[in-house]
Amino acid sequence: MFFDTTSIYFEGRGGEELGQFGKSKDHRPDRHQMIVGAVLDHEERPICSELWPGNTTDVKTLLPVVDRLRSRFALDELCIVGDRGMISAETIRELQHEDRRCHYILGAHMRRVNEVSEVVLADPAPFEVVRSPRQTSKDPAPLQVKEVRVEARRHVVCYNPEQAKKDRADREAILAGLDEQLRCGDKSLVGNE
Repeated sequence: MFFDTTSIYFEGRGGEELGQFGKSKDHRPDRHQMIVGAVLDHEERPICSELWPGNTTDVKTLLPVVDRLRSRFALDELCIVGDRGMISAETIRELQHEDRRCHYILGAHMRRVNEVSEVVLADPAPFEVVRSPRQTSKDPAPLQVKEVRVEARRHVVCYNPEQAKKDRADREAILAGLDEQLRCGDKSLVGNE
């Protein structure tokens, strides 16, 4: 099962009873909103959807959805795929509880999870090319992957050299901008609020 969330916001007086203020994925924190979660199967067919108040964080949505899926569809086991916003140490502990019988694939902030930044990314194994560099602009993005096992956990590291080049250029542009501002004096870096 694939699970993700987004936010929707209300215009006008809508949402005064159901909606809450929260972190808006639409960049509209000034509006009452709801969080919508959708579950798809492996063939991208919708299985179910859920709604939460707009101040609900993604990390609080995964476990209730897993439990609801297991009970609603009488599943002995399931594998859930979610993004990095759904990760917390507590969530992973709960997913691993033997009564839940849940396998999971969760995206991770590479450098924010100690195991990933210190062990997985340091693994010297070479990447395998899944998709070569683009020949035309319509080709899919290049992709390299490798598997790294740490105890019973399997990590799949994905690397897009095209995105890495863009990210490097963006970082260099930010640093050049900061250097320029510093040449104008350190007070130019302080904003007025």
